[in-house]
Amino acid sequence: MKKLFLCLALLLVITGSLQANLGETEALIMGRYGKELGASTSTTNRDISRYFLYKDTFIVTVTMIDHQSEREAYSAKDEDPAQHENAQPKRGRNLSSSEVKMLLDANTLGSKWTLTTENENYKNWVLDSKAAIASYDTHQHILTLETQTMVGFDRALKTLGEKKGD
Repeated sequence: MKKLFLCLALLLVITGSLQANLGETEALIMGRYGKELGASTSTTNRDISRYFLYKDTFIVTVTMIDHQSEREAYSAKDEDPAQHENAQPKRGRNLSSSEVKMLLDANTLGSKWTLTTENENYKNWVLDSKAAIASYDTHQHILTLETQTMVGFDRALKTLGEKKGD
């Protein structure tokens, strides 16, 4: 019983301030996570993804549009010491259900998550307000949360790419 309590306490210490909540500004995110491992941009000058290693345990990828967090992806760090490749660390172990719940709870945007799909490949949630969606890929071990702004942005980029191919 004592071991269980210590494990839960350690989990809370490690993950307690992990959340760089959806909608936060770039300055708040940089202050929370510190030095980034790297960054990448898409084909626009409006969005950037920043990669962080948080407390040597979690890999956090935050995608910002106009300096505001619109997508956040969380995974556990791979224990392989040669893990950093092209500024994107490799994903490690499966996130526990309590870690997934904690991350979802930290990003409710004032609403409540509802599980919409669950199978051996992934779990999907949607906020009751429809302001954001979340997906946990059980093979990649990545929890991704994104606002409707990000979903629309991705859709627009895809449409533009398809039109350029015509």
